[in-house]
Amino acid sequence: MRRERELLQAKLREALMVQPTPIDPREMQQAEERIRQLREENQALRGAMAEQKDQIAQTTDTASLEGAQRTLAETAKQLDRQSAVVTELTRQNAAPSNSGKLPGFEADSQALGRRAEGSESARDELERPDGLVAG
Repeated sequence: MRRERELLQAKLREALMVQPTPIDPREMQQAEERIRQLREENQALRGAMAEQKDQIAQTTDTASLEGAQRTLAETAKQLDRQSAVVTELTRQNAAPSNSGKLPGFEADSQALGRRAEGSESARDELERPDGLVAG
């Protein structure tokens, strides 16, 4: 009988050890409240993160838009300058100078004529029958 009693006590101790320790209802309520607060904070942080992502996307779009606008303005300025040059050249082409030549080309024409004369005299010297260059 003593042995039976010891066996029953051992089983009782084992059964009592498996049971969770009793929790104070106030501690349980506090833990549940803390879990609720942490969940709310987590949701708020997720919302803030989504807003920041949207702001970053808008900022990036704004920066690329500003860059495109600057490029467009520079291109418009270049177009205006080129249009002015085309207008001036068209005006000059429509009203040639007194000699019938376009301004600026007369000096080039004279320089080319001098080069041609120099080339002809050099060719004449090389073609002499004696093969000697006059010096």
